[in-house]
Amino acid sequence: MSNKGDFLAGVVIGGIVGAVAGLLLAPASGEETRTKLAEKSREYKDIAKEKAREKSQETISYTRDKIGKLKDNFSGNKEVQEALNKVDQSLSGESE
Repeated sequence: MSNKGDFLAGVVIGGIVGAVAGLLLAPASGEETRTKLAEKSREYKDIAKEKAREKSQETISYTRDKIGKLKDNFSGNKEVQEALNKVDQSLSGESE
């Protein structure tokens, strides 16, 4: 039991020493560091938005391709054609 307590104390003390050393040895002030972190977070947010937009467009294109193939396969079925047209319209943001 004593070994677990010693280990935990070592982890806590090590964490405190590490945090103090990090603050003392940091090349920039806290304000500069926060500014840099905020800038990087905005950059990563913009990158994530762009990647999401690209994937969304890829998914819409893929889905439209599949809808076109389904329309060809079910060309004689009016109900299926109408349902596929509704799905295609919803991909464009069109409403009835």
